[in-house]
Amino acid sequence: MAIESFIGTWKLIPEVTKYNMGQPPQKGQYLISMQGEKIHLDVSWTDHQGQDFQLDFGLIPDGTAQPFADTKLADSMRMSMDGDQVLESWSSKNGHELVHVRRTLNEAGDQMEVIQDFNMPDGPKVKNISTYQLDS
Repeated sequence: MAIESFIGTWKLIPEVTKYNMGQPPQKGQYLISMQGEKIHLDVSWTDHQGQDFQLDFGLIPDGTAQPFADTKLADSMRMSMDGDQVLESWSSKNGHELVHVRRTLNEAGDQMEVIQDFNMPDGPKVKNISTYQLDS
């Protein structure tokens, strides 16, 4: 498997979602595609109160910091592959790492575990874990 294994539409499996920060979403989706040399992620979700959200970005997965358009969230992001089954990204603002996201494919390549580690301003780290199924 390689980056091509991540390409596709992934649907959240809400019943196996474990959130330490906030309430887990009712539903969610990752749409992952290649746009030139960038991996493009379009992430959408409906929170526990029914409100819809969306975040989309594209990064070259070379591990270098790249500007992030929505500076309210972060001012830079970087992305890299760790082997063939792990796609990671880091979001930073003013030199402080805010979020590390590790997306890991199972052996069959049809499920993706997403672990979000948040570095809270007051010091503690918080972890949310979600599982997505490849939508065929």
